[in-house]
Amino acid sequence: MKIHLIGSKDIIIGFELIGIKGTVFEGKDETIDLIQKLIKSEDFVLLIIENFIYDQLEDFLDDIRIKNLNVIIVKIPGLNEEFPKFDPNKIYRQIFG
Repeated sequence: MKIHLIGSKDIIIGFELIGIKGTVFEGKDETIDLIQKLIKSEDFVLLIIENFIYDQLEDFLDDIRIKNLNVIIVKIPGLNEEFPKFDPNKIYRQIFG
């Protein structure tokens, strides 16, 4: 199973300390090319991507999720961002109205 991170330099350094390889975000086109190469790899399963990058590539990443059911994409906050607060009532209202 292959895991790859795309994010800022600081985030990547932290993840590399626990053995997860990463690539520093340098631009939208370069990142799309990288993701396409990763997906072609047979053992690739998990892509971890920082929020600000995910927001720039959202349509492309949604297509990846639809077409490649064996690939999991996880969005994480950057170092200066907070994790979103979990509100089960909000989720319930979104699902059931």
